Amino acid sequence: MHRPLRQTYDDYNAIPAVNWSTLKELRKSPLHYKYALDFSQKETPSLLLGRAVHAAILEPENWLGAFAVRPEGIDRRTKIGKEDFAKFEAENQGKTVLTAEANKTAWTIGTCVREHPLSAHFFTRSDSFRESTILWTDEQTGLKCKGRLDLCNLDHRLLIEIKTANSIGEREFSLQAWKLGYFHQLAFYAAGLKTMCGVEPDLRIVAAESNPPHDVAVFAPCLDTMYAAGEEVKDLLQKLLHCRDTGKWPGQHPNLTTLSAPRFALGFDD
Repeated sequence: MHRPLRQTYDDYNAIPAVNWSTLKELRKSPLHYKYALDFSQKETPSLLLGRAVHAAILEPENWLGAFAVRPEGIDRRTKIGKEDFAKFEAENQGKTVLTAEANKTAWTIGTCVREHPLSAHFFTRSDSFRESTILWTDEQTGLKCKGRLDLCNLDHRLLIEIKTANSIGEREFSLQAWKLGYFHQLAFYAAGLKTMCGVEPDLRIVAAESNPPHDVAVFAPCLDTMYAAGEEVKDLLQKLLHCRDTGKWPGQHPNLTTLSAPRFALGFDD
């Protein structure tokens, strides 16, 4: 049985294979997928916070070596300010720089997740794979695929994805999870684990609220939801194969589209 690979993100990113962060753009259109493939995603404050939260949960022992807090009160317009900031950069070369607020938020969320009674045991097992890589070939399309898993444990047949959200209320988070493709991501990774490692894992989403008090929930996606997400992932891979074969990457509306007002404006009761 093959096992997930431990490698840096740069090494993972260099592997020429289909990954979910790009494939999900195909849910909008082939044009959006092609753009995401050709142009790297800019690291927004939200993405940076998410990366820091993952590190605070999965690798808290490496936190000080991976992140630095941007000093406040330095006026980089002055000679002294420029010198002070250059000294800060030299002392923290290779580290990801966070604002004081982002640093506090990420570490606090990480602590809340690591201490939550339903999730704490996930992150203390020494036999778990953290931020690990899986590689496989999709059986239907022959496409080479890859995934970078937040956490998996082959012995316990467990696959976990970590997410942050404004609300972890069941209804609100369910809508977010479907819209942003969290279920689909799990389905994609589960297929990869089955192909590469021969394991059909139980699936969990550990969700934490991004605002205080940083409530935490552990969700187990239902079977019907995962079936629907898995079928859509299969369709996306088939669509990707077709686009590659034809060299055509249409947008959302390649044909004339009738546009109607919202249902409430037309007198429909929903």
